[in-house]
Amino acid sequence: MAQIILYLFFIVDLIMLKMKIEYYIDSKNKSPVLEYIKNLPVRDVAFIQAKIAWAGNNNQFTRDFFTKFKGMNLDLGEFRTGSYRIIVLRTSTDSFLMLHAFRKTTNETPEREIKIAYNRAIDYLRRNPFQ
Repeated sequence: MAQIILYLFFIVDLIMLKMKIEYYIDSKNKSPVLEYIKNLPVRDVAFIQAKIAWAGNNNQFTRDFFTKFKGMNLDLGEFRTGSYRIIVLRTSTDSFLMLHAFRKTTNETPEREIKIAYNRAIDYLRRNPFQ
């Protein structure tokens, strides 16, 4: 029960940010990032929520916690929240789309994780051509 309440606060907090942060929704109307986050321990959900809220409210989403991937034709990068990573697509100056979340266990971001996010970004852009 506590995890469900915390999860709902997580969604509400993102609505109130200065920056626009959205979740990728697949063709089955599911958000892989939200599905991943809601299955984490409550403490980890709270940590991720706090990090995203702080970064989004202080325009720090692209500075201290974000690393853009080099050599990509999309504005794709990794948002760092402790050992968790969320790969995001910048859709405008102050808007981001959360594509893929995972726990990072090595120094390098696994190519497999980047490919999943890249494919979701392409899918999103195909279904939302004016983004």
